[in-house]
Amino acid sequence: MIRIRRTIAVLPLRVCALACVLLGAVAGSAAADQRSAAAVEKLVRAHVAASITTERAFLATLTDDAHITTPEGGIDIGALACTDEPDPCDASFNIYERASSIFGTYKYGALGKPAIYVDDANHVAFFQVAVKLSVDGSRGEEMDVDVRGKTTMRITGLATERDGAWKVAAVAYAPSLSERRLLALAERTKAHRFAPADAVTKEVAGWVGHLAAHISPHAIGAAGTAPKELATKPAAMTQLAQRWDQLPLDLTFVSAVTRGDAAMVWGTAWRKVGDKVVRLIPTILVERDGGSWRWVAISWEPYLGFEQALAR
Repeated sequence: MIRIRRTIAVLPLRVCALACVLLGAVAGSAAADQRSAAAVEKLVRAHVAASITTERAFLATLTDDAHITTPEGGIDIGALACTDEPDPCDASFNIYERASSIFGTYKYGALGKPAIYVDDANHVAFFQVAVKLSVDGSRGEEMDVDVRGKTTMRITGLATERDGAWKVAAVAYAPSLSERRLLALAERTKAHRFAPADAVTKEVAGWVGHLAAHISPHAIGAAGTAPKELATKPAAMTQLAQRWDQLPLDLTFVSAVTRGDAAMVWGTAWRKVGDKVVRLIPTILVERDGGSWRWVAISWEPYLGFEQALAR
């Protein structure tokens, strides 16, 4: 009996010791993940707020080589126009005015809860957030044209961590607009296709018609061009991707901002509408999964559609 009691007493102690070590490691990892997610959420909120304050504040949220896809679909890479002189850097600034030349008052009505996935091991994080934006302005000082309205922006990006600080390495601003207004942007144009330049863009270019088959288990969001075309739950993201797979889409150019095993793939795409096409800017956040890639978030932006998105 004594031996049995000793055996029973000793084994649980050993198991407990091992379990405590494992639980401590898991708890430590979970705590680290929570801290990182909280830090990234703080960064995302600061970045969004700074996009309509001053250029200095905006740049403070970015890496030195940050990639920006603007609300009109243009590309800014690296630092903006901010200089070492304090006045230009601290003057009123917003990324929407810079991209569209619509001057006036920009306000955020609401900021949704950012969807975030952090890969602590690789010091990268993926995020997507919906923001309600209202604009009361005009098309420049010399044009007697009022531009007023609201739109839901989808801000999708990749953040990196260095020396304990998180910064935005790549981000895309995408306005939303109704299907009717989107189709009003259709035009007749000739195709200009460019071959992918590297492995990740070559793989992603082959996903057209098969997006639903390449979702990461860590996926956080999928946003189309319509105001309510936004999904954050696995089943809804899959359903939305399946809907896109049925559309006559064609990727004409893809490039990538790569950070280790993560990348933000962006480019140009066409959606065929009869004998016309609607030009789109895709943003696809991807992570490496073994020898291939899977998408964590997707956003579709109407090219040159920011003003149309604000139309009442």
